[in-house]
Amino acid sequence: MKKIIFLKTLLVIFILFPLFTSGYQPAPVDFEFNSEGEVFGTLEDGSEFSQTNIYSSPRIQKFTWRGGSWYVSDKGIIEASSDFEALLIHINS
Repeated sequence: MKKIIFLKTLLVIFILFPLFTSGYQPAPVDFEFNSEGEVFGTLEDGSEFSQTNIYSSPRIQKFTWRGGSWYVSDKGIIEASSDFEALLIHINS
């Protein structure tokens, strides 16, 4: 169980780090995973973030922070205006 939590923590860190490459990057102060592998948390600046499952096959998750959002998949980061558009971009890439 501790290994799974450690791996998920690393995943969150590796996803957060490249996305916040310019300027100050607030660190996570609190976050938790639910049974579906989704992440919900708070950063040190008080802002909230989440990474929720959108599709399971193909696996696409939506990352939301400070009113913005983008999608994460096995093909990398997808910028789209809707879940369906993210799916289409994933399929066509």
